[in-house]
Amino acid sequence: PIPVPVTTSGVYLNLFTGVSAVTPGGATGWDFNPWGSTTANFWVAATTPLTGFVDSGGVIGNLSNGEVVGPASTFLTGNSSATTMATWRAGVTNGNLGMRFVEGGSTYYAWINATSVGTTGLPVTINSWCFDNTPDTAIPVGTTPVSLQSFSID
Repeated sequence: PIPVPVTTSGVYLNLFTGVSAVTPGGATGWDFNPWGSTTANFWVAATTPLTGFVDSGGVIGNLSNGEVVGPASTFLTGNSSATTMATWRAGVTNGNLGMRFVEGGSTYYAWINATSVGTTGLPVTINSWCFDNTPDTAIPVGTTPVSLQSFSID
């Protein structure tokens, strides 16, 4: 888990490399930035208009395991607002948000499992995340593609 500091910077996470830091330079190429000093906010890297969160009726959705994040999903682009953060500011335990991000000119789809605390959404903890490492490929929330799984033989 990655605890998000209750600051105006929060934490920057590069979903592709897994690097996180409290400054953008510490997580070069960051994709996701949860932050907040009074209320929780989720930001995306402004490198492309394609980056965004799965839209669930005008808010950043709390998706159920098995829901698919991919090319057919509808996305909110840009950064969060009081309206789009309503669900997450009310407090969510082990919730899932879907995200589309761009790395090296290719589009990827991800889910991020996070916990936020009502009534402001703070503090936030990133519990886990996963994306399909094949560009333009949908991913069901809560799953890990076979190509990314580790196996051992007893």
